[in-house]
Amino acid sequence: PSSVAPSSAEEEKKKKSDPLEDVIANVQSLTPIGLLGNLPNVAKKPPEKESEMFHKELKRHDHQMRTLRIATERLYKEGLSMPLDPMDLPVEELGPFDLCRELVSHLYLGIQPHRPDYRCLSFIHDDEKLRRAIKLLDKNHPARDCHKIGVIYVARGQDDQRHFLRNYGATDDIRYQKFLDGLGWEVEMAKHHGFVGGLDRRGTTGAYSRYYASATVELVFHVVTLMPTKDSDIQQIHKKRHVGNDHVQIIYCNDHKEYRPKTITSQFNDAHVVVYPLRNGQYRIQVHRKDFMPMFGPLQDGMVIGEQLLGALVRETALNASRTRRSIQPHYMGPLPTRQTRIKDIITRYSNPLTKKDAAKFLAESLGTENKKDNSACDASHPLQGPLRRRSSSHIDSENIARQHFSSRRAQTLMHL
Repeated sequence: PSSVAPSSAEEEKKKKSDPLEDVIANVQSLTPIGLLGNLPNVAKKPPEKESEMFHKELKRHDHQMRTLRIATERLYKEGLSMPLDPMDLPVEELGPFDLCRELVSHLYLGIQPHRPDYRCLSFIHDDEKLRRAIKLLDKNHPARDCHKIGVIYVARGQDDQRHFLRNYGATDDIRYQKFLDGLGWEVEMAKHHGFVGGLDRRGTTGAYSRYYASATVELVFHVVTLMPTKDSDIQQIHKKRHVGNDHVQIIYCNDHKEYRPKTITSQFNDAHVVVYPLRNGQYRIQVHRKDFMPMFGPLQDGMVIGEQLLGALVRETALNASRTRRSIQPHYMGPLPTRQTRIKDIITRYSNPLTKKDAAKFLAESLGTENKKDNSACDASHPLQGPLRRRSSSHIDSENIARQHFSSRRAQTLMHL
């Protein structure tokens, strides 16, 4: 059968077309956002008004850049070697809006304007109850994420929890001591001011422990070999009380047998990171987790790592396991949201409602706009006079600095809030 020969125009078009461009064009036409996040090439003319605004903005920008360039060239021609004194620069006069905005910035009220609760200013009673509530807040709800992790040492030939819990010291095992050094710092409990994870500062659970902290997290390791062993107690209840209640355990196993996660009977112990020292100086990792526990890392079951990275990687793996265990709890909130909720409760409980005039007067007095004799002559019945009289010398010094920083004009602006 005779076939129709293609025209010369179609042949020329096929020669010039690029297969890659055809594929990209097809993808662009099929996906809603285009290839790699780019919008599809749709021939769409912008509205007339938007086009006029765009060209007007370009002209304004070009005019500003041209003016700036001319002014810079003139300055360089007139005085290239003249030093620039910041005091000679023109200073714009501050208006009421600028002063109020600076005050709001100092009080951290304008950081998140889309949240109304960040824009409220509350006055509270400064008394013993408030200070006790703040101390309990820092004690029970710290800003950092706090975790406690158990560390168990298994010597050769040991396969029972009574043998594990009786281990103490293990100073002759140099590789184990280096492993502890990689996990965290050795701290003296009597002088330690950070998170203790239930350990006794008086030394009944050991004079020393292992601790690690960063800007966002605190870890306390319940090391069995650092807790004293009681010969009269076969079960070593004082050790098991801490290690058995930890959700995550680290086991340093010197035995040739595989460690069994159910060796220590407990309803906790949801994840185990087992470390097996090898003869070549490296370490084999074994990870056990219960069925309801999600995956965590960075170490995975079967990995072999060196001595330099052992402590840090095991610590991060145990920390992620503890975080994973907490995240699956119902109604779980992180440390910062929990702390914020408690702070709101304290503000609500100890808030002191004041009128706008009283608030403006208090701010003016705090910023140093009133004379000292006027402050002393204030009515003692004012709701803020008691806290102001009981301030310490450090608070008075900070107020003096504030008085030097804010001028009388700022106070007049505050009085008109």
